Amino acid sequence: ETPQLVELTTLFNPADFWLYDNIHQFRQDARRLMNKIYAPDPSQLKLSMSYFAKCIPYKLVFKEEALQEFKATTKHYISTNDIVNAILMKINANDLALSTHATSEIGFACNLRKHFGLKDYHLGNLIGGILIDKIERTKVKDSAIIDVAVQIRSLIEQDDLSKHTNMLNWFQNLEQNSENYTNYVANFLI
Repeated sequence: ETPQLVELTTLFNPADFWLYDNIHQFRQDARRLMNKIYAPDPSQLKLSMSYFAKCIPYKLVFKEEALQEFKATTKHYISTNDIVNAILMKINANDLALSTHATSEIGFACNLRKHFGLKDYHLGNLIGGILIDKIERTKVKDSAIIDVAVQIRSLIEQDDLSKHTNMLNWFQNLEQNSENYTNYVANFLI
């Protein structure tokens, strides 16, 4: 069939949305839902620029054949995207600048079609993302890439729609609260 793009707001019941009582609650939910904090003046943030100065840029090239070979090594269903994200998490987990007990957070586009009752011809990766929060760095570091990919897939399968409803509600309240999304920065930058 012809691919179809679906407007995210049509997938939720309007009765599930609410207005925030106050701006403080709205800003707290940015942190709870997306790990972002309100920072209208970035110069006030105490960013560890020395950390970023030590970052080494990588150019990663993934060969489709190698990714398919990875997928064949497990009896669990995993996607190519799961493997790529597992590799990125392993790179992050091996960063010596992070503490041993640091946690990793990764947000990425993933196929949520079945969660919303959509068919394969809908554009699934554009619908939303999953935030895998607080996977212990040492667990990722000590695990095989394939095991991390299976864990990612498991978390995606367990995902419930309430988080997506809450995030969508937050974005709808953004305009009503006269907030600018660029004033919200990722918490790991602090």
